[in-house]
This record gives sequence, structure tokens and C-alpha cells, in this order.
Amino acid sequence: MLKRMLCLATTCLLVSSTCAASLAASAQARNEQELAQKIRGKIVKIGSGPKARVEVKLKDGNRVKGYISEVGADHFAVTDKKTGGVTTISYAQARQVKTPNENPLKDPKVWLGLALIPTILAIGLWAKGVD
Repeated sequence: MLKRMLCLATTCLLVSSTCAASLAASAQARNEQELAQKIRGKIVKIGSGPKARVEVKLKDGNRVKGYISEVGADHFAVTDKKTGGVTTISYAQARQVKTPNENPLKDPKVWLGLALIPTILAIGLWAKGVD
């Protein structure tokens, strides 16, 4: 009886671990597809040409700087302005795309956060002095 229970428990663990692994793999693949679509949308929005400057972080840790010279269905090309070298990047290879115009200080949420810091400090000092 004990042998059967152990065999059943081992079988259940084996089946559940393979199901969990396949679910995790499918979720990761879905996330990568969503990231690739997000990057593709951003590249299409930026456009192409010498004024479409970008810095692309790749999944292997490298960075590519230049301007977008070509936009395709499954890839885009970044041309280095100094050397003229062209790097073709698939959307799945890219982790992040930045433009030089992206300045965090242009975001009103950042300014709100910066304004709240002295307010919170003042309230804290006031509350300490009240006691």
C-alpha cells in the first residue's frame, strides 16, 4: 500500500512539474512577443531617417546608437552616423529603445514626486516638534 502511495505521489509531482514548466515557458514567450510588439510600435512611431536617432539596448547586453535607416515587418536597421555601419536588429533582439528627446524631467509625475519630498520632510519635522 505504501509503495502504491509513493508511486502515485511521485507520478503526480512529475506531471505537475512538467505542466508548470510548460506554462512558465509559454508565459515567457508571450511576454517576449508583447515586448517585441511594443518595440515595433515605438520604432514605427519614431520613423526612419537621419533625424530618427535612437539608442537600442539589446538582450545580449550590447548597445547600438545611431539613426533608424530601415523599418521592416520583423526587423529594423540602425546606422551609426560616424562610421556609416549598419546594424540590422530584429524586434525580438531588442530590450529597450530610447530617443535622445526622452527626458524624465518632462514628465509631470516626476515633478510631483520632487515637490512632495520637501512637503513630507516638513510635515515630519513639524510632527516631531509638536511632541
